Amino acid sequence: MEAVTDFLEHLERMGYHKAKRLYYYMFKKYSEFIGVPLEDLYWEHMVPVRIKECMVNLEPRTANALLAAVRSYANYLKGSTLDQEKYSRFLMFYDQISKNIKWVEVPQSVEIKSPTLDELEVILNSIDDDYIHAFAVVMFYLGCRPVEISQRFQSKFLNLRNRDCKTGERAIDFDQKLIAIITAKTKYERVIPIDDRVLPYFEVWFEGLDRVLECQRPEEWFTRMMRNRGFNITAKTARIMFETEMRMRTSKQSYINYWIGHKKEIADIYTDFAKSLPKIKEEIMLKHYIYSVI
Repeated sequence: MEAVTDFLEHLERMGYHKAKRLYYYMFKKYSEFIGVPLEDLYWEHMVPVRIKECMVNLEPRTANALLAAVRSYANYLKGSTLDQEKYSRFLMFYDQISKNIKWVEVPQSVEIKSPTLDELEVILNSIDDDYIHAFAVVMFYLGCRPVEISQRFQSKFLNLRNRDCKTGERAIDFDQKLIAIITAKTKYERVIPIDDRVLPYFEVWFEGLDRVLECQRPEEWFTRMMRNRGFNITAKTARIMFETEMRMRTSKQSYINYWIGHKKEIADIYTDFAKSLPKIKEEIMLKHYIYSVI
């Protein structure tokens, strides 16, 4: 089982500096309350009764931050060292107790800055590894989080009729030039058209995915590779850059939102995805900023 300190180091590596600092103080406060040194704090110490007791005398903002820290730690452990049964039990506790405290927004990152086009061109041209370069182009083209393309994908035909965005799949259709990805937060599927100009990058990315998946934490692979080269690319960099640049190129905000995975627009467009696809290509794919930097 990975310790709380491992989780905090993970946040630092992923670029969530503000969340890391906030959660550090929350876990430190909790560790002092239960009498366990922070460096020895593990999931086994996240006892619902003790968490609730600790929250009693906290201000709503602080209580909310502590609960958010514990939930984020649970999400970090889910699928690796925290089994589904324990995770489900925690969610039941979380849902129950969160109703009794005032919700206060907890910041996730302190440095959410997207590069300019000139800066992105410099970044891409400086990458001396063909696979990392292809991964970067794919990520910035999709405007996605690294975790969304650090998964196992199938190469298969994508039927555009009667698709259900809530029961999606991770797949790429090289013949139709489409990719289906699962949005990290909502778990909704979105199907994105692939332009001929970036198709070769998708082929390299797909063929080399084992290089990413063999890592203990594939979602950190790209961020770590870029940090090693001196670039601070966070989980939200490509997403923010896509929205910033595409707002200057199209007035169709709903298509921008669909492309990067906002839940409402995904559901709306899926009412007739086959008819929406030509418009998505026209308003987003053909106007994409990425072609000016590759």
